[in-house]
Amino acid sequence: MRRADRLFRIVQRLRRRGATTARQLAEALEVSERTVYRDIRDLLVSGVPIRGEAGVGYALDRSYELPPLMFDEEEIEALVFGARIVRAWADKKLARAAEEALQKIETVLPSKLKSRLAESALMAPASISASGSAPVSKTSAAPSASTAKRASITSTRRRREASAWSTRSGLRTGATPGRSPPGARCEAPSATSDSTGSTGCRFSRTGSRTSRGGRSPTSSRWWPPRSEPWRARPLRDAENEHERPRGTEVKLARMNPSSPQAREMADESMVRNLAAQMEAIWPQEEPIFRRHPPPKGARVLDSGCGTGEIAPRIAGLFPHASYLGIDLEESHLERARARCRDLGERVRFQHGDALHLPLADSQFDLAISRHVLQALPDARRALSEMARVLKPGGRLHLIAEDYGMLWCHPTELDSDGFWQRIPNRYGPAVGCDLHVGRKTFTHLADLGLRDIKADYVVVDTLRVPRETFARIWEAWRDGYTDPIVQHTGVPREEVERRWREMIACVRDPRGYALWQVPVWTAAKST
Repeated sequence: MRRADRLFRIVQRLRRRGATTARQLAEALEVSERTVYRDIRDLLVSGVPIRGEAGVGYALDRSYELPPLMFDEEEIEALVFGARIVRAWADKKLARAAEEALQKIETVLPSKLKSRLAESALMAPASISASGSAPVSKTSAAPSASTAKRASITSTRRRREASAWSTRSGLRTGATPGRSPPGARCEAPSATSDSTGSTGCRFSRTGSRTSRGGRSPTSSRWWPPRSEPWRARPLRDAENEHERPRGTEVKLARMNPSSPQAREMADESMVRNLAAQMEAIWPQEEPIFRRHPPPKGARVLDSGCGTGEIAPRIAGLFPHASYLGIDLEESHLERARARCRDLGERVRFQHGDALHLPLADSQFDLAISRHVLQALPDARRALSEMARVLKPGGRLHLIAEDYGMLWCHPTELDSDGFWQRIPNRYGPAVGCDLHVGRKTFTHLADLGLRDIKADYVVVDTLRVPRETFARIWEAWRDGYTDPIVQHTGVPREEVERRWREMIACVRDPRGYALWQVPVWTAAKST
């Protein structure tokens, strides 16, 4: 779903329902509560008179009016289908009202969408009164399941990707119809029923018919009873509205509010990125670790350990220390465990949240966080949690990225047009601080830490092999192009061109590229 559409739907929901909590909005829109809070804030900034606060609920001022509504193609089909059912099944008064409503809608639609009204192949039967049932009227009572008559509805539903799937379903007046999956035909209701008396409906692949009472030679499914939702219906990604490939069953997990970039963190490009970054950074980072070795028998925490790239290096550098890696992404933890299997019990990995470490106070002699703070919604909170679990005199070691510290030359499009513009848009849009590197000193000082020092790992085409550097930017390109386009408003063509030129510059023997990586160290007061 586009962000503009989501903002519009939030306003629409507040108009209809009055006071609504962020959780209710998040569930309705299939996004995280944090996204809702951010959208509410943006609406307030733009002048929408929303009253309320987080944890209580939100309501829209009754005096606020929106401009006339516009429908998308699926909404038009839904309106047409519903109106045709009313026109065919209801009494003359309701049928006339449905027809007039369609005419009013048609007059305000642009020409591109008007054709959808006429082209829609969603048809209702001419009447259900032929079977002896009276037309539905506004005053008629809802029919009970025992007296309801069945009707057969044939419909064709055109999806946006221009592929068609047809549904031929058995409906009972007063019952909720099931929904067939793409490429499936729902045969007429059979006599089969479950223990509750719900009538079943069999799905078979389009093009293969099932005879009455028989089973299709191809795969088939029964329409689940009303108490069981149809789980294989097409689902959309909550943010991008990309349709999933046919035949795949998708579970939309609720996004952890501590990880607004969870999708990017879990992408395979992140695995490549972490490996290339370690290869580029470790030769200059190792001496910083050696400067303050932890005591014998020390306990080391890695908050946001990812795939555990640094774990074997820390184990080798400090052979008498134990190591615990914490991360939210289970697939990364599995890779880390496999990587360090031979190191035994002194290297462990645990699922946990950097903003709410599942650890007691004053346990560790060294706390590490590398390439994590810029991806969190509250870097200061993460630093506070690390300081909490440090023993008095324990030390912090932080790589706090800052995306204002990159450039390259030559490129046809100036690289500053990327690094000095896109992070400024992307960070606020996803709720992260992509310039936390320059703010880390203040955060550490505010937390009362001492002996604060800054070192800079210089990742450039003089100190790092060009191919290693290029692999970092290629991984960033593969993992972040889509969200950059989604959240910044920069056209995809421009984003892809800029990546292409910058990566080519890294590989060009005449080109120079630079990424300055701040490494902060500090000690907890004794």
